[in-house]
Amino acid sequence: MNKIEIIIIEEEESVINLYKKLLQNKIEIDFDIKTLSEISEIDNFLENYDPEEKERLSLIISEIEINGKDITEKLEKIKSLFPKTHLYIISNFVTIDRLKKSLKFGVDDWHEKPVTPEEFYGMVKSSIFKYRSLKENYDYLSDLIDELDIENHIQYYSIKNKISKLMYENPNSYQPHLLFYKFYRKKGKDELAQKHYKASNALK
Repeated sequence: MNKIEIIIIEEEESVINLYKKLLQNKIEIDFDIKTLSEISEIDNFLENYDPEEKERLSLIISEIEINGKDITEKLEKIKSLFPKTHLYIISNFVTIDRLKKSLKFGVDDWHEKPVTPEEFYGMVKSSIFKYRSLKENYDYLSDLIDELDIENHIQYYSIKNKISKLMYENPNSYQPHLLFYKFYRKKGKDELAQKHYKASNALK
């Protein structure tokens, strides 16, 4: 496999070093890391990107704010240049509006800081190693539903989006419907829950 590239968009040096250490512990293939820690560096990257980089760039890990400024629109531009590259946000500054906009233009997922090694390696696996099995996704999302605080609207919307994406990728599988059954049961939406329960049985 050719050398891959990973971009880290983050202003805190300690956080950058943590991500680098986690990546070095997990990835055995040859890779480069590019860091963008200033708004000017992001702008320069957008203005002078190398089209050949599309073939190498496998993962982007980003904050949603740099130096107190929202960079959602800049991330959207980056995603438009690299539509096949996985983009993850690790931030405590995600609002419901930012989350909806980010997911709409193709952000894969969002995690709060401090990110756990398990969450981090999940991003690495689904980007650099390209996939996570249906069973792994089912178990992962089932655990998220167990931990869901139904009053946390950002968490609720994020999980709902993940299940919808899994259903889109696996239209003939019953597991996404079971996840929606469990999800809506927890939310107290029994009518929707039963609808998905029946759909899951029909697909078994």
